[in-house]
Amino acid sequence: MTDILIRIDNREVVFPDDQEVRLGRAPGMDVHSDNQFVSRQHAVLRFEGAEWVLMDTGSKRGTFVDGKRVTRTVVTGRVAVWLGGVGQGQPLELEVVSAPSGIFLSYRREDASGHALWLHDRLNTHFGNDRIFMDRTSIRPGTDFVLRINRAIDSCQTLLVLIGRHWTDAAAPDGRRRLDDPRDFVRIEIAAALQRGIRVIPVLVQGAVMPRPEELPKQIRALARRQAIVIDDAGPASDVGVLIRELETILADGTDPHGGSTGVSPP
Repeated sequence: MTDILIRIDNREVVFPDDQEVRLGRAPGMDVHSDNQFVSRQHAVLRFEGAEWVLMDTGSKRGTFVDGKRVTRTVVTGRVAVWLGGVGQGQPLELEVVSAPSGIFLSYRREDASGHALWLHDRLNTHFGNDRIFMDRTSIRPGTDFVLRINRAIDSCQTLLVLIGRHWTDAAAPDGRRRLDDPRDFVRIEIAAALQRGIRVIPVLVQGAVMPRPEELPKQIRALARRQAIVIDDAGPASDVGVLIRELETILADGTDPHGGSTGVSPP
């Protein structure tokens, strides 16, 4: 599958290739605009053959891609789109993206940073760097890391939660447990993956045990019910082999733990 990502007003929305995306000022449009220069039914995006096509549907003031007026054009890579004229309001940004096929590595730097780097290298060697997301290696300086993390989770079929001995009780400088902070990024990552129906696999290292449900915030309490994979420091190679075989099955399958698609649904 090849999805289309639309950025507007600092939001990102992903539409699958089996959906027609309508753009305009009328109520009920998939991408709605209040701009007076935008027609009620201004344009439409359709996946035809193997390409996303943007078509103007008879708008009064036209559709512009990268500054040039178009009636029909194939969307390749990332483009800026103005509805109603260049400079009339904030442009949409369209980007063709691959369907979820990656692995997100979630960990705490103060808990299992060394294990995370080692596991990243092993997975990178086997699956390729473009399919493994890890904050330290995948986020460039100056990038909005919140948007980048959300985008990475949207593009993944599985999220690995690396749990060491101090994962549950890791504390912030003020002494509060990090997991109790709604802004904690590990908590946010796991909650987002669970909400999207992405396969979540706990990976236990350093002899850690699975946290009990009562130790977890309710947003991620379902993590306690996920079957874990243990990586023993005394024999990590064979344990990682088990994990890799499971990941191969998941990536080939394209399904979540309940048998549903792991694709991202539009709002």
